Amino acid sequence: MIRPGTYYSPVCDKCGTTDTGSDYEAWADEAAALDEAIAADWCEVDGQLLCPKCQVCHVCGEQPRTFGIGPGDNNVPLCWEHERHYEAEEPTDGQ
Repeated sequence: MIRPGTYYSPVCDKCGTTDTGSDYEAWADEAAALDEAIAADWCEVDGQLLCPKCQVCHVCGEQPRTFGIGPGDNNVPLCWEHERHYEAEEPTDGQ
Protein backbone atom coordinates (compact mmCIF):
# COMPACT_ATOMS: atom_id res chain seq x y z
CA MET A 1 0.00 0.00 0.00
CA ILE A 2 1.17 3.53 -0.74
CA ARG A 3 -0.18 6.33 1.42
CA PRO A 4 -0.28 9.87 0.15
CA GLY A 5 1.35 12.44 2.38
CA THR A 6 2.15 16.08 2.67
CA TYR A 7 5.82 17.01 2.72
CA TYR A 8 7.61 20.33 2.73
CA SER A 9 10.67 21.46 0.76
CA PRO A 10 12.34 24.86 0.76
CA VAL A 11 12.10 26.49 -2.67
CA CYS A 12 14.05 29.63 -3.58
CA ASP A 13 11.56 32.34 -4.54
CA LYS A 14 14.00 33.74 -7.10
CA CYS A 15 15.53 30.78 -8.98
CA GLY A 16 13.33 27.87 -7.85
CA THR A 17 16.12 25.63 -6.55
CA THR A 18 15.35 23.21 -3.74
CA ASP A 19 18.98 22.23 -3.10
CA THR A 20 19.98 22.82 0.51
CA GLY A 21 22.91 20.44 0.37
CA SER A 22 21.08 18.08 2.70
CA ASP A 23 20.73 14.33 2.26
CA TYR A 24 16.95 14.92 2.31
CA GLU A 25 14.70 16.72 -0.16
CA ALA A 26 11.57 17.08 1.97
CA TRP A 27 10.51 17.27 5.61
CA ALA A 28 7.37 16.30 7.48
CA ASP A 29 6.57 19.86 8.58
CA GLU A 30 7.14 23.38 7.32
CA ALA A 31 9.21 24.47 10.32
CA ALA A 32 11.73 21.65 9.82
CA ALA A 33 12.11 22.53 6.13
CA LEU A 34 12.69 26.19 6.99
CA ASP A 35 15.17 25.28 9.74
CA GLU A 36 17.14 23.17 7.26
CA ALA A 37 17.19 26.00 4.73
CA ILE A 38 18.35 28.56 7.31
CA ALA A 39 21.07 26.15 8.50
CA ALA A 40 22.25 25.98 4.85
CA ASP A 41 22.60 29.83 4.69
CA TRP A 42 19.26 30.46 3.00
CA CYS A 43 17.42 33.50 4.35
CA GLU A 44 14.04 35.16 4.36
CA VAL A 45 14.11 38.73 3.07
CA ASP A 46 10.92 40.74 2.67
CA GLY A 47 8.81 37.58 2.79
CA GLN A 48 10.90 35.70 0.22
CA LEU A 49 13.00 32.62 0.88
CA LEU A 50 16.32 32.96 -0.97
CA CYS A 51 19.09 30.42 -1.56
CA PRO A 52 22.68 31.64 -1.10
CA LYS A 53 23.25 32.09 -4.86
CA CYS A 54 20.32 34.51 -5.14
CA GLN A 55 21.18 36.67 -2.16
CA VAL A 56 22.67 40.13 -2.44
CA CYS A 57 23.62 42.60 0.25
CA HIS A 58 20.48 43.89 1.96
CA VAL A 59 22.00 47.40 2.06
CA CYS A 60 23.81 47.97 -1.26
CA GLY A 61 22.61 45.12 -3.50
CA GLU A 62 26.12 43.93 -4.30
CA GLN A 63 27.70 40.48 -4.30
CA PRO A 64 29.71 38.70 -2.99
CA ARG A 65 28.01 38.57 0.34
CA THR A 66 28.33 36.91 3.70
CA PHE A 67 25.49 35.95 5.97
CA GLY A 68 25.32 38.46 8.77
CA ILE A 69 23.16 40.30 11.23
CA GLY A 70 21.37 43.28 9.80
CA PRO A 71 19.10 46.04 11.03
CA GLY A 72 16.80 45.09 13.88
CA ASP A 73 18.74 41.88 14.60
CA ASN A 74 17.21 40.20 11.55
CA ASN A 75 19.28 37.66 9.65
CA VAL A 76 19.78 39.24 6.25
CA PRO A 77 22.53 38.90 3.64
CA LEU A 78 25.20 41.57 3.90
CA CYS A 79 28.38 42.26 1.96
CA TRP A 80 31.62 42.24 3.95
CA GLU A 81 31.69 46.04 4.24
CA HIS A 82 28.14 46.30 5.59
CA GLU A 83 28.50 43.28 7.86
CA ARG A 84 31.46 44.99 9.57
CA HIS A 85 29.43 48.22 9.79
CA TYR A 86 26.56 46.54 11.65
CA GLU A 87 28.92 44.61 13.92
CA ALA A 88 30.55 47.89 14.92
CA GLU A 89 27.15 49.37 15.85
CA GLU A 90 26.13 46.45 18.10
CA PRO A 91 26.15 47.42 21.78
CA THR A 92 28.54 45.57 24.08
CA ASP A 93 28.24 44.66 27.77
CA GLY A 94 24.49 45.41 27.78
CA GLN A 95 24.99 49.08 26.85
